[in-house]
Amino acid sequence: MLPLLVRLLRRIRPREGWLILLLCMMAVLCLPASLLLVGWVQWSGVLVWLALLAMLVGIVLARLPFPAWLSGLLAAIFGLEATVGLVGRTLPPLRLVLDELAYAFFWIWRLAGGRLKALPFQALVNDAGRRLGSFGARLWWWTQGVARGGAQQDNLVFLFFVALLVWASSSWAAWWLYRRQRALVALVPTGILLAVNVFFAGEGESWLLLFLGCLTALLVAVRLNSLERRWAAAGADYSYEIRLDVFMVGTLLTAAVIGMSVAVPSITSRHTVEWFWRHFSKPWEMVDETAQRMFPKLERPVKAPAPGSGGLPRSHLLGGRPELSTQVALRVWVDEPPPEQGGEQHYWRSRTYAIYNGRGWDVEELESLARGAGEPWSEELMAGRRELLQRVQVVGVPGRVLYAAGEPLAPDRPYRALLRDAEDLVALEAVQRAKEYTILSVVPAISEATLRGAGEAYPDWVLERYLQLPSLPERVTELAQQLATGTETPYDRAQALESYLRTIPYTLDIEQPPEERDVVDYFLFDLRHGYCDYYATAMVVLARSVGLPARLAVGYASGSYDEEEGFYEVMEKQAHSWVEVYFPRYGWIPFEPTAARGTFERRGGSELSAEQATGLDERLRELRGPRGLRWTWAWLLGCSMAVVAMVGVGAWVAWRRRLEAGLDVVQR
Repeated sequence: MLPLLVRLLRRIRPREGWLILLLCMMAVLCLPASLLLVGWVQWSGVLVWLALLAMLVGIVLARLPFPAWLSGLLAAIFGLEATVGLVGRTLPPLRLVLDELAYAFFWIWRLAGGRLKALPFQALVNDAGRRLGSFGARLWWWTQGVARGGAQQDNLVFLFFVALLVWASSSWAAWWLYRRQRALVALVPTGILLAVNVFFAGEGESWLLLFLGCLTALLVAVRLNSLERRWAAAGADYSYEIRLDVFMVGTLLTAAVIGMSVAVPSITSRHTVEWFWRHFSKPWEMVDETAQRMFPKLERPVKAPAPGSGGLPRSHLLGGRPELSTQVALRVWVDEPPPEQGGEQHYWRSRTYAIYNGRGWDVEELESLARGAGEPWSEELMAGRRELLQRVQVVGVPGRVLYAAGEPLAPDRPYRALLRDAEDLVALEAVQRAKEYTILSVVPAISEATLRGAGEAYPDWVLERYLQLPSLPERVTELAQQLATGTETPYDRAQALESYLRTIPYTLDIEQPPEERDVVDYFLFDLRHGYCDYYATAMVVLARSVGLPARLAVGYASGSYDEEEGFYEVMEKQAHSWVEVYFPRYGWIPFEPTAARGTFERRGGSELSAEQATGLDERLRELRGPRGLRWTWAWLLGCSMAVVAMVGVGAWVAWRRRLEAGLDVVQR
C-alpha cells in the first residue's frame, strides 16, 4: 500500500515540488485562520475552504496559457460565484440537487409518455433564484443604509466582503507563485491583510509570525527551485546535496526572522509613536468613523490608537458615541464575599494618565521594569491598604495589559511594570498575552476620618507631576476655587468637586468639541453633559487647580456579579474612567465623579497588620510557584533542544566535509 501511495505522489507531484506547495498553503491559510481566531462574526470557518479553493483556481490559471488580464478576470468571476455561493448561502441543499438529478433521469426515460409535465431542475432553479434574490436584497438594503449614513448591521454582508478579500489574496498568491515564481509579490497582499487584522483585533500575532516564517522559507525554496530549473535547462551538472545546505541556511534565516519579529516590536520609541499618531490620527478617525457607519453593531474587540494625538483615553471616541458592545471583556473572581454579603465592589484598572494638554491626555516616556512571576514591582506598601487576590479571565480584551483592582503588586507570570519613576506605576503588562492570570493587589481600607487627617505633606515627585496644568480659561480656575471655598481638608475639597460634577447630566450622545477649545472648559460651561472621560478629566483639572494632586485612571467598572458562578462579568460597555487623588502616607484614593455610577465606599479598620504583611509575602511566593516554574523550565527545555539540534546538524555537516577533504574532484 505504501509503495503505491509513493508512486501516486510522484506521478501527481508538481514540478515546483511539494515543499513549495505546502509552504504556500500554510502562508495563505494564516489569514483565514487569524480571522477565525478573532471571531469577528459567525460562520467564519468557510473562509478556510474559500482560501483553499482560491489557491487551487490560481494554480490552474497559472498553468493555462492565458494572458495575465484574462487570468485575473476569470479568477474574479470564479471568486464572485464561489463567494456568493458559499458565504451568501445561495447554493441549494445537496438533497435537492440529488432529487433533481433523479427526476431528470426519469424525465428523460418517460419523455415519450408525457406523464412528467414539470421540466427537470425547475425546483433547483427556483430555489437558487430565491436564495440569490434574498442575498441580493440584503446587499441592496445595506448599500442604501450606507448611502443614507445609517446602515443596519448585517454580519453576512461583512463576511461577504471579507471573503472577497481572502479570495483575491489567495488566488493572487497562487498565480504569482506558479506563473512568475515571485514569492514576495505573491504573498504581500496576504501579509498586509493579516497585519491589518492583527492591528484591529489586538490578537493573532502567532499567525503573523507563522506567516513571516513561511514567507522566508518560501523565498529560499523558490530561489533554489528556479536555480535548479535553470541549471537543468542549461545542461549544467550539480549535486543534489546542495539542497541540504540550502535547507540549513533557510532554517536559520527563518528562525532569525521570527526571532527579530518577536523582539523588535518591544524596542519602541515613544517619539516615533507620537509622531505617527500626530500625522495619522485624522486618517485613523476617518477610517474608524467609516467602519462604524458601515458596520455599526459588529461584535469585535476594539483596538484603540495610542492617545498621543492629544485626545481622551479613548481618543477615537472623542465627540462621538462610545462603542457599547455587549461582548464580554473580562471575568473576575476575587477572594472575598460578594457585595450582597458585605463585600466591596471594585474597578479593574488598566493604566493611569498624568499629563493633561487642554485637548486630552498625552502619552509619556515610561521606564520598563522586568519582573518574574510573583515578584512585586515595589517593596514599599502605603498605609491604609489590604490585600485582594483576583483571578482574571480575559475574554474580549486585546493586548497584554493586566487588569487589577487598586494598586497591583504582582501576577503569577513574568511581566513588565511600566513606570513614570521608581515610585509611580502606570500599568502592568504580561510578557506574553495570557487568557487567564492571577494577580495580587492592595486596595484602600481607610475611613473618611482618616483621610481628612492625612494633611498636605506631599512628596516632591507628586507635586512636580500631578499639579501640572496647561494654560486654562480663567473661569475654570474660578469655578474650582469657588467649589473649594469653605472646605477644611484636601479630602473635603475632593468631595466637593466630586459632588458638583455629579450634578451634570450623563449622556452618551455628545457633539465634537471645537478644536480651539479646552475640553474641560467646553464640558463645564457649554456642553454641560457627557460620559465618564469628560467627568474624570474635569475633576482632575479642577482638583489640580486647588492644589490636589490627581490623575486619571482607566479600565472597567465592576460589572455584574454572577451568584451561581461566583465571578464578576464585565462587558465592553462598562469601559470606564475615574479619578485618583493622592493623600500623604495613604497613596492614591479613587473618586467617582460620573453621575451614572455610585460613589466609592470608604471602609476603615481592615488595613494590613504586621502579621498580614507576612501573609502577603506568602501569597507572593505562591504566585511564583508551579505555574511560573513550569513555564521557566519549558522555555529552558525548548531552547536547549534547539541549541542541541543546531549543534548536532552543524557537527554532522563539518564531519561530512572533513571526510570529503581527502577525496579528489571525481569522488566528491
